Amino acid sequence: MLTFSQDGELVGEWGGEEFAPEVDGVNQWPANVHGLFVDDEDRVWIGGNGDGDHVVLNFNADGVFIRSIGRKGQTAGNFDRATLGNPADITHDPESGETLIADGYINKRIIGFDQEGEFTRFWGAYAASPDDETREGSFDQSQASSNADGGADPESKTFGDIVHCIVKGPGDRIYVCDRRNNRLQVFETSDAGDTVFLQDIVFAPETGGTRTVSDVAFSPDNAFMYVSDMMNGQVWILDAKTYDFLGAVGRNGRYPGEFIWLHSVDVDSDGNIYTTEVNSGRRVQKFVFTGIK
Repeated sequence: MLTFSQDGELVGEWGGEEFAPEVDGVNQWPANVHGLFVDDEDRVWIGGNGDGDHVVLNFNADGVFIRSIGRKGQTAGNFDRATLGNPADITHDPESGETLIADGYINKRIIGFDQEGEFTRFWGAYAASPDDETREGSFDQSQASSNADGGADPESKTFGDIVHCIVKGPGDRIYVCDRRNNRLQVFETSDAGDTVFLQDIVFAPETGGTRTVSDVAFSPDNAFMYVSDMMNGQVWILDAKTYDFLGAVGRNGRYPGEFIWLHSVDVDSDGNIYTTEVNSGRRVQKFVFTGIK
């Protein structure tokens, strides 16, 4: 984990096996860290999509281990309520104590746990029960860009084989990146605690390869929603209330302001946008908010 100031200065770093516990002789640090979430109490949550990385780890800001969910090397499918399958992303609600996980590289679901690590709920596309299909064998990056699945299906009744992000947005709505189906699915939690599907937001539906929706973030005033589009190398800008498309920034390329394998997007308290690129991209870019014209 690398910590930078807003000016890009490295101010701290930690990570690796010495920071993670051993369970039955197996160190729990992921072979390939995937998904990074910092909650309102500055606690850090990470997942992993390497071989056997079926665990979410939670640390304080200095890297002191707090707890884990799941266990490295153990996975048991979409209906299991204790194990994970290559978790891609995490969000944690400090008020309810619930942690929601996009369990999305081997499994294809969202799963929740309470503060004590007990199962709370799980769901698949359209808030239905998770599909029983999981990825066979370990994930490798060639599968991220393959069209062997026949291409994106924005109307699919099930999640595609990479459920890539989960983000809590304004009004406690829950946004799930169904990347391989080029769509963002929007949910909310009813007063009874049930997961309710609200709508699909589809992005460039004919796009193949790595597909589109990889992450979502919101401006500090909750006016704008930003969605990273991996294959097309751009960040979509939407009205966060109506979901009207307002524009986009970026294109595929390696110059400043361009993207290769655009993976994540986030926004700081000043409205500045940060993006990450993986594979051969390997960089973080910052875009300074200068106002609206």
